[in-house]
Amino acid sequence: MNKLWVRMQHQGHSRERERREQERRELRLLVGTNLTRLAQIESLSVHTYKHDILPLLLEQILECRDVIAQEYHMDVIIQVSYRLFNPTQSLNL
Repeated sequence: MNKLWVRMQHQGHSRERERREQERRELRLLVGTNLTRLAQIESLSVHTYKHDILPLLLEQILECRDVIAQEYHMDVIIQVSYRLFNPTQSLNL
């Protein structure tokens, strides 16, 4: 999905730019929602997220070479990671 989002930036004619940008914004929201939902899976352990999922996500972000996509994805990952690793939530404070 991330690759599609990045690829959409450069495809099509300039007269279709507004429609393409709207589709890109919608896809951006979908990608961010999927990253958030991934971290909300109840059976997902912090260890699995940290050692299996996060490295793959970071690799995809680095490979896309789209600064806007990279910034957005890193922002979502930071928010998700904070919620996942936040010690006050695990202590129910």
